Amino acid sequence: MIDIFYPPTGGMVPDSTHYLHAGWIVGGVLIMQNLAPVHVYSNTYTYLDTSGVPASEFFDSLFSPTFWGSHIISRCDTTGMILIQYIVENPDVVAHDVGILLEMDTMIGSNDAAPLATSYGYAAVEQEFFAAGGTMPNIWYAGETDPPWGPDVLVAEGILSGMLEATTPDRFLVGQWAIYDDVTWDYTPSFGPYGDSAVLLYWYPRTIPPGGSFVFNTYYGLKLPERQRPTVAGIYPPENVITACPGQELRFVATDDLGVDTTNFAVSINGHILVYPDHMSASWEGSDMTNVTFTVTPPAGFYASCETIRVVAIARDFFDNISDPDTFYFISDLEGPQVTNFSISDGEVLGITDPISADVSDDCSGIDTMTILVAISGVLSGNHSFALGDGVAYTMLDENNGTITFNPADAGFAYTYDDSIVFGIARCSDRVSEEYCGPNPVQENSVYFFTPDNDTLPPEVSEYSPHYAPPGESIGIQIVFHDEAGVDTCSPTYIYDGTGPYPANMAPYVLWDTDGEVNVDWAGRIDLVALDEVTFVGASKIPPQPGGIQIVFEVFAYDNDFSRGRIEDALPVVANLETIQVTDVPTAALEIPPESSLTSCEDQVVVISIACSTGIAEDSLTLYVNGTPYTLSDPQLMYDPGTGRLEFHP
Repeated sequence: MIDIFYPPTGGMVPDSTHYLHAGWIVGGVLIMQNLAPVHVYSNTYTYLDTSGVPASEFFDSLFSPTFWGSHIISRCDTTGMILIQYIVENPDVVAHDVGILLEMDTMIGSNDAAPLATSYGYAAVEQEFFAAGGTMPNIWYAGETDPPWGPDVLVAEGILSGMLEATTPDRFLVGQWAIYDDVTWDYTPSFGPYGDSAVLLYWYPRTIPPGGSFVFNTYYGLKLPERQRPTVAGIYPPENVITACPGQELRFVATDDLGVDTTNFAVSINGHILVYPDHMSASWEGSDMTNVTFTVTPPAGFYASCETIRVVAIARDFFDNISDPDTFYFISDLEGPQVTNFSISDGEVLGITDPISADVSDDCSGIDTMTILVAISGVLSGNHSFALGDGVAYTMLDENNGTITFNPADAGFAYTYDDSIVFGIARCSDRVSEEYCGPNPVQENSVYFFTPDNDTLPPEVSEYSPHYAPPGESIGIQIVFHDEAGVDTCSPTYIYDGTGPYPANMAPYVLWDTDGEVNVDWAGRIDLVALDEVTFVGASKIPPQPGGIQIVFEVFAYDNDFSRGRIEDALPVVANLETIQVTDVPTAALEIPPESSLTSCEDQVVVISIACSTGIAEDSLTLYVNGTPYTLSDPQLMYDPGTGRLEFHP
């Protein structure tokens, strides 16, 4: 038991050195306790002085290349602590074993249940540490509130070892005051939660020889301001990676032993500043926020294609300490390879196996030659694609430039004659990884050309109707052409401006008259409407004409070669002058044998009486017997114009 006070007055007496001290003699050993105020100075540290910077300019200043160089200053903090010292002297003639157990009740501000932490962190439950196991923390803390502790929170700090003249305890516990207050030496912790808090410091017994002494020091006072600056590092994407993402995701890890203040994390992307939580999120494990991962997804438009992007990140802790800027770079490639310098110009005429080439380039990530695919789309030739090695060759100039050549003969292919064909590089990707939104496809490209015209003959009128028409009725005309390419059905004014040997309007039409010609003048014009490329009908009709009139008409048309884009290939219809005879409708009456009569004659003669006031066109007479047609060129059929009798002799 410590039951004898020293000095003999029995009190703790302040002296001229501002010490408070007291002492005891127990079992022949003198134990003195000294309590002395000390000033503790921190190491000199560098500080980014942002005083005087308007809030609206704060982050712009942080990311200014010149701001840091002119605003870094050196400082040194100080705080007040109490040296708690025990001096043990042995004036006896025999050795004594002496140990010290110190219990400290922790009340911070008005909080008698101050949460306790160590340099290992905050656990909110009872903890035990041993010097022999190498787990003894250097520092312990008691706070007015739960950590993390910002600069406006009152925090006490105890120094256990490694600083000043602290004597490392052999055992140290943080936990419940009501339990620790009853501990005399032996104690088994429960490691449960605690309320009213306290700490226990054990210095195990040491053997003190006669005349020997030991000194045990520990410190307790106000916590020094946190001056350890946080760190921040970019972890994604890798340095100098090439990306095709217009808003490339960025990830950073910010660390600080006492917690990272997420609200002050900021990143500059090509000079565009984002401050949490603008286009970013934060995540961490547990509640201490000592290791925070920030994920930034910038909006599109912060950088252009083929640009080296500078990314700078800055983090702050809860004590307004600002990290050094972390800078890294990546490269943007937002556009695919570009196709230039086609070996032909739009509208050229190529042979059916002529090759075509084009240059391709990508100045950012280069060209993935294994993706090359060329394609053609022809009106007559159809759609086809060809890969590298299938008539397609690539000549590399360097990693970013080359020439693609398509040779139809090498692919066993030939274009169709008289065709209009579009050619292009349908696929040619760059080398951006899929992880970074790649690869970019080739930019739009094409060239069109024509193949030779193998239709050198003009269209002809192969048939028309009617050849005969009744009087007093409107007459509709149908024309059938013969032409390899068909007949033009519209006006090609979008191709041809009307100058030169071709008319401005090449749509087919008919000029008609009743005076035997249409060269000098004509009675009317009828536009023709296509049923298909060779069959046309009049958009209007010839007005009714009297019997006995002969109508003449001429057909005007061009073939359809110009639909391949070459107006000079269109040929006019062969000169023609067609006729329509306007006649009364002939009547026919069966004379022999009588209508519906029966006959047993195998060679029964058939006599038909034909009458027409405008006369009969003998070459039009056709008689069908049991489905077999007979004309006047057949010996069985005879016609007498004088009597109008038509006789059939089987």
